[in-house]
Amino acid sequence: MTCIYYKKKLLKLREDHKDWGHSDWLFEVGHEGYALRQIVIYENGPSFLYNRTHRKDEYCELTDYYFEFVSETPFEIPKASFEALWLEIAEKHYS
Repeated sequence: MTCIYYKKKLLKLREDHKDWGHSDWLFEVGHEGYALRQIVIYENGPSFLYNRTHRKDEYCELTDYYFEFVSETPFEIPKASFEALWLEIAEKHYS
């Protein structure tokens, strides 16, 4: 299965945790156009991982947004970048 990986900076601050700062949202999007995995990283706060088995918690949830496949968008990132961040955050949270 071929996936596409995207990264988007969200400039809007959370109402409940403005001190966390802005956030980066990274998505692994499957061939059907929906996110399979999602990473949320706050510049001054925590990071979160979401996937099909851990879809939601008190802070966020796996997006149900439909991604149109437009390769080489300014938001597309290499698979290796996504995987490295996923593993780094997973090790912090689950080790």
